[in-house]
Amino acid sequence: MARWARGAQARRRRKTGRGWGATTWRARLRRGGKPWLVDACLPNWLLLGAAMTMLPQARVVNVRRDALETCFDCYSQLFASGNEFSYALDDLAGYWHDYDRLLRHWQALYPGRVLELTGESLLAEPEDQLRRVLAFCGLDDDPACAARLRAERGARADVARGALYGSELDRLRKLLDAA
Repeated sequence: MARWARGAQARRRRKTGRGWGATTWRARLRRGGKPWLVDACLPNWLLLGAAMTMLPQARVVNVRRDALETCFDCYSQLFASGNEFSYALDDLAGYWHDYDRLLRHWQALYPGRVLELTGESLLAEPEDQLRRVLAFCGLDDDPACAARLRAERGARADVARGALYGSELDRLRKLLDAA
């Protein structure tokens, strides 16, 4: 998709988006799913412009965690394939800065279509943030969403590691602050 996204004109992207949307909509409904899609793949930010053109009704929720925590988590993860940027601190910091700049560009280019949340706000006030996301996406507030969120909250407590990393991350911290 990346090669196609770079060369496709906006009109062709919208036409492709309508076809893709109709196909995936029917497939999701046939399987008993809902008529929306959540795609939380790490490099999605690279294709966001093409996706927003293809799917003019799409809404994007960007959950931004602390740069140091995010980069350290990527650095300490041995991915099965891809994500080569995560194996060297210099590359990782550069990737983070590229992500940050490009997301800010998409927010300016598509006002009202990109909602940014912080990982900290999700931990501190999960139900408020859930209602915010649902409203942003034009979905009704459903008590089942909050119930599922409460059930999953304990399983994700490790996300709030904060200062547990120690001073060994000073070099990464400096790289992230350099831009």
